[in-house]
Amino acid sequence: MENAWDRERLREAVRLCRQLVDYPAYGDVLDQWVSPTEPELADDDLLDDWLKRTIGSARHMSGTCKMGPDSDPAAVVNQRLQVRGVEGLWVADASILPQVPRANTHATVIMVAERLAGEWD
Repeated sequence: MENAWDRERLREAVRLCRQLVDYPAYGDVLDQWVSPTEPELADDDLLDDWLKRTIGSARHMSGTCKMGPDSDPAAVVNQRLQVRGVEGLWVADASILPQVPRANTHATVIMVAERLAGEWD
């Protein structure tokens, strides 16, 4: 919540969700809207406070198995995802990512795994 762009996008997402559940198609699904309240939805500062109290990390861990060139002594895997010093072992998950992606890690990890699978074609 430190980044202004992130806060803006989160506010937009919450407000869009509210608009979506107001559609008649959701009439049988939702009895009443509980949180955030109408005043919180109407005010950016109040909504930011609600977001700070409510949201949390989905804990998409990444970056624990650094990928890098041979010249980087901290790198665990090379650009082909081979684990250094262990023959026949590759890593194809979010641990090799240098930063946590802004979006869910799932699509990124699929891309990494497909890239690795392409090495064997």
